[in-house]
Amino acid sequence: MNIFLKRFADKLRRSVKGFSPSALQRLEGYNWPGNVRELKNIIERAVNLVDGVEVKPEHIFLGRLSGSTEVPTLVQFESYQTLEERLGEVERVILQQTSQRFRSSRRMGAVLGLSHTAVLKKMRKYELPIQ
Repeated sequence: MNIFLKRFADKLRRSVKGFSPSALQRLEGYNWPGNVRELKNIIERAVNLVDGVEVKPEHIFLGRLSGSTEVPTLVQFESYQTLEERLGEVERVILQQTSQRFRSSRRMGAVLGLSHTAVLKKMRKYELPIQ
């Protein structure tokens, strides 16, 4: 894990030096249904999210909902809408919430698994403020 951490810290020019004990515990306790590629992706995303020198548990997104089994209700569907319209509403909410926490399109892209240009394109699509 530390090899990947160093590799991504160097590649992304981040000053991340290691994992907190609780972050290591979280990684070691995960079932790892994927392969090494999944581990690399999770560590790369964590390095993108860190604001200091240490990866903490909140920087590690495991599985679909970061270990949570509860799915939040994002949109109330009280009118007849197409699937595309409903998905658009959910996507807009996700972009809004992500932009409130992560102020750059690069960081948002890292969290959402998109390129920064894809984030910018979606922000313009939904007429959301670009920061």
